[in-house]
Amino acid sequence: MRLIEWLSRREVYAAAGVLLALVKYLIDRYVAARYGVQWLPWHYWVLPHEGSLLQVPDALRPMYLTLLWTSAPFALVGLTLTYLRLRAAGLHGGWVLLFFVPLLNVMLFLSLCLLPSRAQAEGVSASVRGWQRFVPRDERGSWWAGALLPAPIGVAFCLLGVYGFQQYGWGLFVGAPFAVGLLAPVIAGAHAPRTRGESLAVAGTALLMWGAGLLLLALEGALCLVMAAPIAAVLGLLGALVGHTLQARPNRPGAEWLSLLVLLCVPALMGAETRLTQPPLYAVSTAVEIDAPPEVVWRCVVAFPPLPEPTELPFRLGIAYPTEARVEGTGVGACRYCVFSTGAFVEPITVWDAPHLLRFRVTGNPPALVELSPYGHLPTPHAHGYFVAEQGEFRLTPLPNNRTRLVGTTWYRHNLYPAFYWRWWCDALIHRIHGRVLRHIKAQAEAHR
Repeated sequence: MRLIEWLSRREVYAAAGVLLALVKYLIDRYVAARYGVQWLPWHYWVLPHEGSLLQVPDALRPMYLTLLWTSAPFALVGLTLTYLRLRAAGLHGGWVLLFFVPLLNVMLFLSLCLLPSRAQAEGVSASVRGWQRFVPRDERGSWWAGALLPAPIGVAFCLLGVYGFQQYGWGLFVGAPFAVGLLAPVIAGAHAPRTRGESLAVAGTALLMWGAGLLLLALEGALCLVMAAPIAAVLGLLGALVGHTLQARPNRPGAEWLSLLVLLCVPALMGAETRLTQPPLYAVSTAVEIDAPPEVVWRCVVAFPPLPEPTELPFRLGIAYPTEARVEGTGVGACRYCVFSTGAFVEPITVWDAPHLLRFRVTGNPPALVELSPYGHLPTPHAHGYFVAEQGEFRLTPLPNNRTRLVGTTWYRHNLYPAFYWRWWCDALIHRIHGRVLRHIKAQAEAHR
């Protein structure tokens, strides 16, 4: 029993976990080197080759089999220690299954290193939670402390992620709102537990204060904050539910440690994703049918006169929109310039198949938007280089009765994460841009058929 109690101590668990991980990494690095592969720490989550474990190159299959069987003794010891530590911390042993889930197993390890054992938690002294004396003891004062104090932490996360790690990613759009939402009820319930409604309300206010701070400090514009609001609200309120659970526990054992863990994980996630994320390539196509033959439509595709001022709300709020197009030269090697409200896309022609297909690379991208800000023009980093169009085309297909189907396609990358969330925004806005151009081409072609 004494041995089990000793192995269940968090300092023993932490030391054993670090030592086992280090030894395992050195073994894996040696094995991978035998197959000509440089094995790095993040390769436990992102493989050092294209594809998944189901698409392993034949030459590397022996390497992965070796890595698998050498991991068995480490997994057995790790599972045993993790189960003992979970029980000592008063948690259900079923959480040991997270040991096999990438990234979550790291969170589990760090949590168990910080959480006190049940016996320690019951005897936690007031000095461990000395931060509570900085929170007003009255109900209204502590509520406003929970609403206001997380906002500067959120601003610091934004500064670190955008200007430190130069990332608009998981750390900023997932980790930071979760942390702000979690901290708000923990602080608001420093002296007396809050109801679930109060916890959600204080977290929502903290998120609004965070956004207002970014706007007033000229770190972000209103347009970006509106687009980020849905995901920030969902993650922030999820964090609020976790924070509510922590502050509502008797004697609050582990609340401060888990809050600190979340705060530390946000910058750690920001640092990790600078190496792990690669911008994916997406394609967006929009079609229109024109009551004119392809030969007439072609002339309007290659170059078109200035468009009228936009009436669509996204363009009036600052999203870059097309104003005209011109071309210098003809055939492959000619250069098309699609002028937007923020500058011109430079588009060298790669396919000139009149009147069927016009395809071009994009070698110059203007800013994607002009931010709304009380300070006028705001040069936010995400307006430059985080959205990059790489290629485009216009495809013309003849239809009966001298009509034409015109399809415009844009291939682009964005360096914003979670990628699926920001792809939704990008695809929707590109469709609007395509629609503006295609409707103009349609009007020009039908007027000159």
